[in-house]
Amino acid sequence: STSGPGKPVPVIDAPTISIYSPTGVFIDWLRAPVAFRATPRWLEVGDAELTVQPGDYRAALLREPGARVRIELRGGHVLGGPVTDWTTQGPGDEKWTFTVTDDAEVLDRILAFPKPASPLTDQAGSDIRNGKLESVVKSLIGANAPRTGQAIDIAADQGRGPTVTITSRFVPLRDVIIPQLRAANMGLTAIWQPDTKRVLIDVVEQREYPIQLSVDTRTITDYRLSSSRPRATRVIMGAADGSTFVQAANAPAEATWGMAGEIFRAATGTDEQSAAGTEALNDAAEKSGMSVALSETQYVRYGGPGGLLVGDRATLRIGDVSVTDVVREAVITWEPGSPLTIKPGVGAWDSSPAYALADAVRRMGATLRRWTSR
Repeated sequence: STSGPGKPVPVIDAPTISIYSPTGVFIDWLRAPVAFRATPRWLEVGDAELTVQPGDYRAALLREPGARVRIELRGGHVLGGPVTDWTTQGPGDEKWTFTVTDDAEVLDRILAFPKPASPLTDQAGSDIRNGKLESVVKSLIGANAPRTGQAIDIAADQGRGPTVTITSRFVPLRDVIIPQLRAANMGLTAIWQPDTKRVLIDVVEQREYPIQLSVDTRTITDYRLSSSRPRATRVIMGAADGSTFVQAANAPAEATWGMAGEIFRAATGTDEQSAAGTEALNDAAEKSGMSVALSETQYVRYGGPGGLLVGDRATLRIGDVSVTDVVREAVITWEPGSPLTIKPGVGAWDSSPAYALADAVRRMGATLRRWTSR
């Protein structure tokens, strides 16, 4: 039965898998792969794996260098990009397996030049850009993207996000852009447009998903919690052979655990000591982890209008404690004749030193016994 709140529902939707030639011309749909698995990711590069019978003529289309695949589900874009790998084996039970890499991978292939418009003989200094985060990100990508030879469009700038300064010199664009977007709860999409045959890059803002996810509503199917005490809560810094030293302490951890230990770091000067102290205390701090697997119900679905999407901020309830975290990826699997399976991943942080998360994990653990015995 599918009646009643939170009851799991069989999902019969099938993904739409479109194949395009190296020149961007639509060729055909891949209607009956042996197996299908797609993993869109938030602020990381998603990918898909398509398994095709050797007798399917579409296998030859997918082997063509530069072939492109576009995947949609419930009327929305899942991921798309070039076929980057294929494998086969035999004899007997021969199949072809193709890997599709999302177009967001373009950020890994572009270096941020100090002077993007200048020749290699004139690349002194660094590229320093200041302004609203969206504006800086789009100007940085737009200035460096032409070197890929790929047709790229940048969506109109809306000037969203905090004011930032980004300094770059011969590092992948991903390394300088993604940490800033993550800190601002913003994301980036790179979606190939069939009508223009160009990749459209845009900055997006996170959404708040309105439905709480929990075991009670059968939307959380599995969870794992972990916690470990701090190894040290104080760090002493100074010259190794000096006579004057300074101390930094993890006050929140000491309020919970007491003085858990001391460590020494050879560091002189205010800036060096500040960096060394922060790194040492984070490394030695209490560590916590949480991973959660979700399942669809009649009220919670992935994709489509109003559905849960990668990048959404969702509230999880385990025991009597709630934590809000980001849907970091969704694993979508399907075989013809079988239901579609979607497992969004929320809470995929591991060994995190963040005190607020550590406190939440401790409280979850403390309430589980009482909660499960209700």
